[in-house]
Amino acid sequence: MGPKKARKPLPIRGPDGRFLTSDKSLNSSTTASSLTTTANSSPLDTPEIATCTLDDATPDTRDYEADLEDNQEKDDDRDSLPGAPDPETIVWPTEEIPSPPFNSPEQPPRSICKTPLPASLPSILTPAKPLVPRPPILPALLKNLQPSTPQSPRPRKMNGYTPGWFHGKPDKNAQNFLKEVNCYIILNDLKNEAAKVVVFSTLLSSGSTADLWWTKLDSMHKATWADVQTAFNSRWPAITIAEKTGLDYQRKILALCIDEEDLGTQVTVAGVSTWAHLQFCVRLQQLVNEAGEKETAGLVHQVRENLPTVIKELTTPGLVDWKKFLEEIKGIDTNKL
Repeated sequence: MGPKKARKPLPIRGPDGRFLTSDKSLNSSTTASSLTTTANSSPLDTPEIATCTLDDATPDTRDYEADLEDNQEKDDDRDSLPGAPDPETIVWPTEEIPSPPFNSPEQPPRSICKTPLPASLPSILTPAKPLVPRPPILPALLKNLQPSTPQSPRPRKMNGYTPGWFHGKPDKNAQNFLKEVNCYIILNDLKNEAAKVVVFSTLLSSGSTADLWWTKLDSMHKATWADVQTAFNSRWPAITIAEKTGLDYQRKILALCIDEEDLGTQVTVAGVSTWAHLQFCVRLQQLVNEAGEKETAGLVHQVRENLPTVIKELTTPGLVDWKKFLEEIKGIDTNKL
């Protein structure tokens, strides 16, 4: 180490602890009292006190204080570490020393220590519930899977349906009333003969011709429903239908025709629109079916001659088969009519 540098003498400190660097600094920052009074004051007044305040520290003072503090720190370092080298003379290396790789040591697995039970305390075992035998499920499943005995369908009842009153008037068809009673018996599945007879008797209007007939009827004809029907048919027999003869059908077939003004127009039948010539074919087919195709085959030529000229030109003359003749009329293009 080199010789110690001579210390600079410390300046005088003022009352406030600051160093005084000039004659001005010798003045105290404390208040200076004066016992002298001014010309404006009177003897009875309180003595005036003149106060003077030092200016702030100058830049020279601040530099000096900084140097002084630096020197004081260096002296303290030398005194605290005797024989230590001077830090200013130490030359530090400039090469970068590689740091060893960081390998984190693997932590061994932590062992879990269980606190053993004291030997004096016996271990308590929870008693298990006894197994309750359950009923077998398989027989019940097999029973459900077995086909059930087919049941006869229940008869469909007509709720609110009842035949009308029967009076026995000659302008009414008595056979319709008998059919209505049979329909009621079938739909309500009446098996008892006495119940069928009661239903029939309750539908006869009181005081009417039919009611008087039932009152006078003997019990032998009221025993079963078949006996009642036989007695009823003998009193009100079915009306004989007068069938049409072949001559009647021939007249209707020859009278059926279509006007030329109706060709290419539409007509409404049962709420459905159709062409006029197609509706003519339907009506003609119905009459032929009722009269018979073979019996009326000779009328094809006469029917064709009564049709408009347009249809006669689009059909084959001399046909004797109703089926071919009607197919030709149905196949006519509507634009040609």
